[in-house]
Amino acid sequence: MAPPVVGMGGGYVIGVPMKVSVLAWRLLRNRLPTKDNLAARNIISQESQFCVTGCGDVETAQHLFLSCPVLAPLWGLVRSWIGMSSADPVSLQDHFLQFTNYTSRQRQLHFTKC
Repeated sequence: MAPPVVGMGGGYVIGVPMKVSVLAWRLLRNRLPTKDNLAARNIISQESQFCVTGCGDVETAQHLFLSCPVLAPLWGLVRSWIGMSSADPVSLQDHFLQFTNYTSRQRQLHFTKC
């Protein structure tokens, strides 16, 4: 079974585990079970849709991955860990492109060295 279509141009993500492709697909299409999505489907109450970290904001994918004061700093640590320097993205699409462009360049460098 082919991985789901991910990315801005609708192309397949090749060379990543299926679970990563599925996560990226769901993230970019706002299909993760965040509390705002669960509240919109009446699975949880409107009063229960606040971020799990207790920061007081509504838990959306954008919030969890980019703007939560507790969780967002983790991406800076990830970038540092993999040796990537860049500005913090402002949208989930920018975040996705930032990491896919970086990993594509790293693969090209790896194959050039071999």
